[in-house]
Amino acid sequence: MALLQKSDFTDKILGQANIGLWAIELEDGRASRMFADDTMLRLLGIDEAMSPEDTYAFWIDRIDPDYCTYVQDVVAREIRGENAEAHYFWNHPKRGAIYVRCGGMRNPEYTEFIRLEGSHQDITPMLALQERLKQQEESLLRSKRFSDYFLDSFLSAYYVNLEDGTFQVIRKSGGNLERYGHENFQEFIKNKAIDCISEDERVGILRQVTPENIRKRLQKGNEFSFVFRDIFCGETRHVKMRIIRGADDDHVAVGFEDVESLMRERQVLRDNRAKLREASLIASLADDYEFIGVVNTEKNEMTAYRMVPKIAEQVSDLGEDATDMERWMAFCDRSVVPSEAEHFYSHVAKERVEAELQSKPVYIFQTKMTVGGREGYYRFKFAQDKSNKARVIVGFRNVDQQVLNERKMVEMEKKLEYSKELERALAKAEEANRAKSTFLFNMSHDIRTPLNAIKGFSEMARKYIGEPERAVSCLDKVLESEKYLLCLIDDVLDLARIESGNIRIESAPFSLKAQGQYFDVLFAQEAAAKHIDYFHEYVAVQTDAVCGDKLHIEQVLINILNNAVKFTPGGGQIVLTTQQLDDLPDGRHCFCFTVRDTGIGMSPKFREHIFEQFARERSSTESGVQGTGLGMAITKHLVELMDGKIEIESEVGCGTTVRVYLPLARCDALAAEEPDDAPADDSLAGRRVLVVEDNELNCEIAVDILQDAGLVVETAENGVIAVERLRLRGPGWYDFVLMDIQMPVMDGYEATRRIRRMPDGGETLPIIALSANAFEEDRQRSAEAGMNGHVAKPINVSELFAVLRSFL
Repeated sequence: MALLQKSDFTDKILGQANIGLWAIELEDGRASRMFADDTMLRLLGIDEAMSPEDTYAFWIDRIDPDYCTYVQDVVAREIRGENAEAHYFWNHPKRGAIYVRCGGMRNPEYTEFIRLEGSHQDITPMLALQERLKQQEESLLRSKRFSDYFLDSFLSAYYVNLEDGTFQVIRKSGGNLERYGHENFQEFIKNKAIDCISEDERVGILRQVTPENIRKRLQKGNEFSFVFRDIFCGETRHVKMRIIRGADDDHVAVGFEDVESLMRERQVLRDNRAKLREASLIASLADDYEFIGVVNTEKNEMTAYRMVPKIAEQVSDLGEDATDMERWMAFCDRSVVPSEAEHFYSHVAKERVEAELQSKPVYIFQTKMTVGGREGYYRFKFAQDKSNKARVIVGFRNVDQQVLNERKMVEMEKKLEYSKELERALAKAEEANRAKSTFLFNMSHDIRTPLNAIKGFSEMARKYIGEPERAVSCLDKVLESEKYLLCLIDDVLDLARIESGNIRIESAPFSLKAQGQYFDVLFAQEAAAKHIDYFHEYVAVQTDAVCGDKLHIEQVLINILNNAVKFTPGGGQIVLTTQQLDDLPDGRHCFCFTVRDTGIGMSPKFREHIFEQFARERSSTESGVQGTGLGMAITKHLVELMDGKIEIESEVGCGTTVRVYLPLARCDALAAEEPDDAPADDSLAGRRVLVVEDNELNCEIAVDILQDAGLVVETAENGVIAVERLRLRGPGWYDFVLMDIQMPVMDGYEATRRIRRMPDGGETLPIIALSANAFEEDRQRSAEAGMNGHVAKPINVSELFAVLRSFL
């Protein structure tokens, strides 16, 4: 068994303080065992050769019967892991009953059985001293009159009249009155203070014995006292002055008592207690710490109580005359790793240690040192002696294993956090997949709905080919379904443009009122068709001409108004409000566009997700209202791109209010609209165009549209045929080329690049992409290949002719 690895000096200190170290092992099926060091065996008064089992029995059988239950309770607390202590009488084989202090705790390192470790101290002398002091105090308190105090133990005593300062001598020491005078007590005290009391205490003593202060102090009790140092014939001794209430408030008895011996006993008691605390702390540290010392910060001195051999070897060249402080400083200089030196010395500086110990009981830091030829991590621990703030106990020990364990814990925590991040990413991906799956399900339904209408009404139109009115009605419904299908596709394209960062915010002059009239024309008729009242209000609008991105503002408000019309049943109301708010610090005007409806509203849960992609509270299958769930996500992105803000208030069954705040710059005047003097569609008549299209149906549609406008149309099935056709026809034959992108043999990009390399007109021939590739990056790729324009399929006839006319 390893109890405590102590140096001889530590063993001596513990022995002087009557502190023995012990360990008790409790194990099922075996007798209880006690292991003791030399001091413990001496305190127990037993033979060193006694077995651990007999030592335990010897100790426990001699506990005073009145304290057995108490000691058992303390042992039970230690078994539970508490640091417990007991004071009890123990029957010593030679000295009889002694009073002991025994404390310890359970060592958690032992798991196969219970092991308690602690210390045992004989405190009988301390108990006797405390009892003697207590009896002395009690004997004084038992006195009934002040005269009982003035016995042989007093140096001198006087009965004083506070009113006039006269006094009578009750007891005197030789020479006092003759030396200091005897007419006035205050003068007597003053002369005595000057002659016999040290200068640093003199002012305080004289202030204590003024008549005013004596009366004030005696209002709180019948007496008070204080101790001072009296210097007589070169000898300093402690004297207590006692002032006791007399027959009335004007009379007191004053006595001087020699308490030098009492003060010395008390100092011895304080020193013993300090040594006991210091020895207990050193004993608690000794097992783990490789160095233990006590530093006196006022004297800059150190006493080393423990220094393992490998530390002592590093400073062995200093010789026996070197002080412990010199050894300590030399060891630090030689052991601290150079890269850690600044860190180390900043932490052990006197000011730093004192500051740390003011706010906490112990101060700990860690550094790297080379001890015994091996570099490692060492942890320093500082603790202050509570009885003397100038004394600081310092110890340090190797913590390589602990650092390794801490690093493993950090790595485990990182791995755990990484695992959690993966789980969160997986959950997010699964959520995104669910959202996309829901989106695809809804899109499948929403796309099939207009396709079903297109298919059904097309068949009906063929059926009623002989009845023009019914056939035209069916074809109108086909066109309506086609518009809705394009709206779905445009939403997806808009979101893709926003996410790719290809949306550009423009700033151009426009009229707010003209824009409002556009909304009124667009939605008043649609609302009326559903028997919904539509209103447009203007509040404090003082500026009509503004600069901003008119098209994107219209897209935002059209999205919001479309939703209002969709989700407001017949008999409801929709109000669009345009309001001018206070100007912004940068000089721009702030406008609030509010759309308020009395529709079905939305739940608080869905309102939190309204701006998320693919978010719909109910699919069109459930609600009968078609949509992609992308409109509000696109709207929020556009509003934020324009430095604006959007807010939504909604309640199920009560309707929804959407507010859009946008900053718009002032525009002094709007440019007059120029008349549209562009040539009419018949200006294209006679122009030759080459349509490069591999799909027969798309080619047939394009040819029909162009021929209706009077253009002369030729076709090519792929890029190779188109390039060959242009080479054969020669420069200037074609006025335009409409080029599909994705084609077999040679795509439209490569065909365009080859045409541009042709001599005599190949560089200037207008080539317009006619493609189902409608993303912004598709337009950019067309331009990079050398094309002059890009028209998306399905063909918007007005847009196509506008592009062609622009090259005339």
